[in-house]
Amino acid sequence: KKLGISAAHFDKITSELLPKYYHHLFEGDGKKTLYFLSSYVPYMKHYYAEMKRQIKYANAHFNFEEKKEFYEACLNYYQHFVPIAYREEKAFKDIAENYVAIFTGNQRVETKLRMDTKTILFAIQNEFAKAKIKKQEDDFRKKIDALGKLPDFAGPELVFDYYWLKIYLYYAVEKFEVSLAVCSEAEIALRKFKTPANDLNIMRVKLRQSEQLYFLSRFDESYKHFNSVFTSPNNQQIPDRGYYVTKYIQISLITGHIENAAKILEETRAKYGPVLTDMVNPRDTFSLIKYFMFSEEYDEAFKLIQVGMEKNPKNQYFQYEIELRNLQTAYFFLTGQYEFALDVCNKHIKFLRMHGYGLKTSDYAYFYILTKAIFREGSGGAKLNQRELDKLERFQRGSYAIYGRLLLKMRSRMQKHRE
Repeated sequence: KKLGISAAHFDKITSELLPKYYHHLFEGDGKKTLYFLSSYVPYMKHYYAEMKRQIKYANAHFNFEEKKEFYEACLNYYQHFVPIAYREEKAFKDIAENYVAIFTGNQRVETKLRMDTKTILFAIQNEFAKAKIKKQEDDFRKKIDALGKLPDFAGPELVFDYYWLKIYLYYAVEKFEVSLAVCSEAEIALRKFKTPANDLNIMRVKLRQSEQLYFLSRFDESYKHFNSVFTSPNNQQIPDRGYYVTKYIQISLITGHIENAAKILEETRAKYGPVLTDMVNPRDTFSLIKYFMFSEEYDEAFKLIQVGMEKNPKNQYFQYEIELRNLQTAYFFLTGQYEFALDVCNKHIKFLRMHGYGLKTSDYAYFYILTKAIFREGSGGAKLNQRELDKLERFQRGSYAIYGRLLLKMRSRMQKHRE
């Protein structure tokens, strides 16, 4: 308004200036620019615009090796840093098609197969985030079967992507024993390759093994596996390390190693600094909230619960929506705001029922049923009945365990309150 120009004119000025800013900040390095933009949710719009520009530049000026390195970097940034809710199918298609085009012969066949595995993987991740994957298991298995067997000339990247896709599908549909077995197959298949990148991929498979053990309630084994990777010298180089940090924090809290969770979360707080609430992604938000709940820093937990409520895209991250509601309920309960806690329990049960997660089809609502039962018991009412005790025990296993520990914490608080 002050300049007397239209919004379109302002956008044009911005689009001209941004590349100059990037060139200055990242010394003309396109990969560094895309790495930075893909790492922060508020910059997603700029990330996609800059990716188009960098692809055009790479195709016009880079030799074969430079293009190969550039497109591998683009794939890694898109896969490991861009949250599912912000992924654009067309953007991945642009990367994949341009990448495949630089190869010939068997290399082109291999790269095309790699891109096909990633396309299916991203589709599975998208449906998993929406909590719709189980109904589509057969369809995805048919797509994976249609890929055929690995060719004899398959290199370490294709071998990894091929097995990774299968590992992820069985994980997503909660067939954790099968996923664990495929992890073992993948590790054996990858051992024959001797490259630094392959060593990191073997570490990623080990982290998946740790995760399956977590879901199978083998918590102490899971912690030992996670801890062995996260204390290894090159663990910082794992491309999707941030995802596993989340699980490592949870298993540390479940097994009582809260000091480990505190230590690793300092990385997150240092990364975002004073702009944490503006820049933090959903995954890191949940890790911080859970830590603050267990360390009884409730004011800090509440601030981030509010941030999560504001930022979580409900149509993409349904699981996160459930977790936020659990954490909100636990916050009110553990800070003695029982009236609020009981009120939101009823609202959350209704929310789950509206989305097809009633008591007959899911255990989700039992977090709120148990919250109400724990309050009733602690207020001098009837003790938990056998069904409630069974569900409380269910909440001590697998992916429910972090919330099972919170329920025990809530029950302990009520016992102290009664005394």
